[in-house]
Amino acid sequence: MTTKNLTFVLFAGLFAGATSQTPLQSPTVISVSNISGSFDNNGGYEISWINNETPDNKVDSFVIYRYKSWNTQDNKPQYEEIAKIKNTGGTSYYRFVPDQELSSVVFFAVEAIPANKSLYTASSSNLTKIPWVNAPSNVLLTYTIDTCNSRITLRWNRYRAWDGLSKLNYRIEYVENNNTPKVISINGSDYLVNDTSLTLPSGSVSSFVFNNGSTYRFRVTALNFSTGYSCVSNVVTYLSKVPKVTSYINADGTRVLSKNTLEVTFSVEPGNEFKNLVIQRSLNDVSGFEPVDTVVLDGDMITWRDSVDDLTKNQYFYKATLLNNCKGPVAGLESNIATNIRLQLTSPTPPSTNYLLSWDFYRYFRGNVKEYVVYRIRKNGTEVIGTTSDNRFTDDLSLLPNKQVLEDVCYQVEAVEENNPYNVNGHAWSNTVCVTIQATVQMPKYLLLGADCKSKAVEPFKFPANVFTPAVFYMAIYDRWGTKVFETDNVSEGWDGTSQGGVVPQGAYMYYIRFSGSDNVSKEQKGTFVVICPEKR
Repeated sequence: MTTKNLTFVLFAGLFAGATSQTPLQSPTVISVSNISGSFDNNGGYEISWINNETPDNKVDSFVIYRYKSWNTQDNKPQYEEIAKIKNTGGTSYYRFVPDQELSSVVFFAVEAIPANKSLYTASSSNLTKIPWVNAPSNVLLTYTIDTCNSRITLRWNRYRAWDGLSKLNYRIEYVENNNTPKVISINGSDYLVNDTSLTLPSGSVSSFVFNNGSTYRFRVTALNFSTGYSCVSNVVTYLSKVPKVTSYINADGTRVLSKNTLEVTFSVEPGNEFKNLVIQRSLNDVSGFEPVDTVVLDGDMITWRDSVDDLTKNQYFYKATLLNNCKGPVAGLESNIATNIRLQLTSPTPPSTNYLLSWDFYRYFRGNVKEYVVYRIRKNGTEVIGTTSDNRFTDDLSLLPNKQVLEDVCYQVEAVEENNPYNVNGHAWSNTVCVTIQATVQMPKYLLLGADCKSKAVEPFKFPANVFTPAVFYMAIYDRWGTKVFETDNVSEGWDGTSQGGVVPQGAYMYYIRFSGSDNVSKEQKGTFVVICPEKR
């Protein structure tokens, strides 16, 4: 009898038969097996055994018994006869179709009747086999449905009639609709050792997924590798009508919107039918996660907003789970962590204009951080000023084309993900940091008069042409005694070194300028310069 014939494998003890010079041993029961060849329960069962007759003590017939009840008076099992068959040419099996499907575990026994009736005495060895201890039975397969998590658990009784067997292997097979039977792989093996239950789907059978609307049929075969015996269970049928649950929840990243507000984005597998997403928050990435909100998914992505304390100083950690049909978490399904990136700006010590940006490394994508993108934000727009794999970046603001007296220059950093196992493009955006830049005008240090210091300067003292053109401008020049020698409100006009029709004397002079840019911010600046002759330059 082979596993292909779907036979149950069972051992039985010795049958105490009629005494003779060579005692007749009771048949050794091998299995009580479902013999359907069509992956159903329509073929009936077969009880198979080993005929232990000897040349001088032949078997005339076999009597098949079924366990009835327990006799409490003499503390023994009570069996009832269900069939008697002649021994014709080494008979070793009995096939039958139950009046109704074996919906419980039924124990059997087989007794041999010797051909020499005068040597017959009542058999007792197989009829003393104790149910649930060493009596052979069918393997009854059942299942329960976990509607909360859209799973089923297959359960079956251990086959106990193979005496002394410490390692019992079970092969679990299934058919989806009318397709070819398949063996369920359990942690990479085709066999489940000694266990008598299996949950589908579960971590140990990650390759198995129910397709909604499909009909599944399951059966279990007990296998004795030392003898080659096998025993096949009944077939159970399950119609998969459960919501499709995503195989993952991905925390795509965060975006800090303000000092106290951020957004977190989560993605699930397209087609997911569980809609209640529970968002959890903690102040560290190891423990302490508590639910802060339950949101309803509309599609396969959701962005959720949270209000917290000072995102420039504090880091908050988020993850999510899904609720099942019973409003409990879907077992084994949890997102990775998402958190805010804290960006800091360190101002330089003058005269340096190199501003240092530093931020938290982002370590929580399911994939890798491809790069950090650094953005500079100004009134006229946002630009990428660099990318790096580090968490530091320096920006030289002296290179900015200044069009305003005062300008807020801001920065933000984006962590970009690559190699996400679910093909999600993760992004995490930091808070924004800003610095106010003031326009600094470098006025000339001297004014060079014409030849012999008797003619006006060729190049007048004026507002530098390489600085932005102010919207409003005023400049006044004073001599060393504080007398005003020149003034103008035309930024293009400069002082040529003359006053009241003549060239001024050499020496120190003071300038005063007042100007405003496109931002309408006014700034005053004063300083000194020297009027010199060409030969003293």
